[in-house]
Amino acid sequence: MSRSRLPNPRARLAAIAATLLLPALTAAALPAATHAAEPTPVPTVPVSLPLLVGLTDVTRAGTERIDRGARQVDRRFRRRALRALRGSKSVDAVIRRAWLTRVTDRATYQAQRRALSRARRAAATLTGVRGYEQRNALRIVENLAAGGILTTDRLYPVILTLSRNTDWWTRRNPPRVGRSLVRGADPVTLRYAPGRGLILHQLGSWGRVSSLAGECLRDRAHCPRRRLRTAVNRLLALGVRRDGVLRFESYFSWSGAHAPWISAMTQGTAIQALVRTSVILHSPKDAKYARAALGAFARPAPVGVAVRAPGGRHYVMYSSAPSLRILNGHLRALTGLRDLASLGESGRALELYRRGERAARVELRKADTGAWSRYSDGGKEASLAYHRLVTSFLKDLCDREAGRRYCTATKRFARYVREPTRVGLRVTKRPRAQAAAGVSVWVSKVSTVAVRIRDASGRTVMSRDTTLTRGSHRFGWSAPRKGKYAVQVVAVGPGSPPPGRATAAVKVRRSAAEVARARARAKAKARAKAKAKARAKAEREAKQRRAKAEARKRAQKDARAEAQRTGQSSRTAVPEG
Repeated sequence: MSRSRLPNPRARLAAIAATLLLPALTAAALPAATHAAEPTPVPTVPVSLPLLVGLTDVTRAGTERIDRGARQVDRRFRRRALRALRGSKSVDAVIRRAWLTRVTDRATYQAQRRALSRARRAAATLTGVRGYEQRNALRIVENLAAGGILTTDRLYPVILTLSRNTDWWTRRNPPRVGRSLVRGADPVTLRYAPGRGLILHQLGSWGRVSSLAGECLRDRAHCPRRRLRTAVNRLLALGVRRDGVLRFESYFSWSGAHAPWISAMTQGTAIQALVRTSVILHSPKDAKYARAALGAFARPAPVGVAVRAPGGRHYVMYSSAPSLRILNGHLRALTGLRDLASLGESGRALELYRRGERAARVELRKADTGAWSRYSDGGKEASLAYHRLVTSFLKDLCDREAGRRYCTATKRFARYVREPTRVGLRVTKRPRAQAAAGVSVWVSKVSTVAVRIRDASGRTVMSRDTTLTRGSHRFGWSAPRKGKYAVQVVAVGPGSPPPGRATAAVKVRRSAAEVARARARAKAKARAKAKAKARAKAEREAKQRRAKAEARKRAQKDARAEAQRTGQSSRTAVPEG
């Protein structure tokens, strides 16, 4: 049904009232028709009080009948319109359904339709990165509607986020990734996530209000109470109720969590902000809201945020990704629960806090590597920002006298930032030149590592700069020639503490090719020597043979000569007959 055909109960009521009451008022105010022909003036006849009272009763009864009729017409119209929308999963259908079920009034209904229309026009006309992000923001809303996730009570935060995206991308270029965006004193915080546009950051929003309430607790004389009241009301409008639980949901996918999901960290921060506000403004209603948000910690994920853990319960960062157990989110949730237990005198909050605190003791031991902290259970080491964040949450628990273990952990985690990285170094013993060799580097915490290998003249033969996590890592290298080499490793941990260093000396042998060439040369030399020896032997044998041949010749010559001398002597010795 088009907007022009929508019934207007007020207009219909006014028209029917005028139709019914005009004859009665005319009859009471004018004289009888029989006196109209007399030429003499007719004196004014005052309307008696009983007549007015009766007329008022008639008017009230008629008005009540008109109201009932108008309400019946309106209910029939809305029922027919809702039946027509049955099965429709478009954003337009959800907006219209919210108005038909009186979740939103007519002004809000029209404003939401305008916001959706603006977003579609911007998605169709913008180009480049701005158009890409605007289309992604619109696609998130359409996917929520198509999946049946975008219900009428979730419409306000989703359309607000879409409207903020349209306002930003039609006027500005992309902000820095992860930058928080707010408008003046409005605590609603959005962040830029490439591929998702600007996303509603419930944690950042409630974090601002909790910080403001904390300042008011410390200095009540200068507390901006009106600003605090407005901010809390603003963020309460972004929550939804499911099974009596006040949930502050996120409507985008993140770190394996699919929309919609809630976070123990966000719920705990909201509880803290609400209970602080209830104390500052003496508002029991805010304490009631805090207890309503507490229900998420009593329900298992994905409906709530609680999962079984060694020692008790772990409160997850993402309700739709319960296997990802992040320490900083769990500790922040414990802080909110403890504040509600103490400031709000909630026994249920105290019970839930104790369950989570017992699990936190186990997780704290597992997260401490001895040089840094882990981001999640069994996961990688935390970045500097997250390490400092978990240190601040440990300090919050220490300040609330949650136990000495949190105070000592706070000091220990703070010391890790100042300590140099411990470095271990192992090299391949007596490697050969031009052959693969290894350098094993062990670091105690995530660090930026520089590996340098120099020869005897100081020339760098290998240079490697990288970021390494805790543990052992191997680098390959190859020496160009034999000789002595120096290996140096410098590791700088997060926060730029003093660097950790390790050195080693390596004696490199000749390369395999050089050894092969030497062996080949030795073999060639041996062959040449053998050949020379053979030639010499052959020459000696030939010389000996020649000598023997010459000796035989001489002996034969001597023999012939001797024979000749002997023949001549015999001839001269014969006497004459």
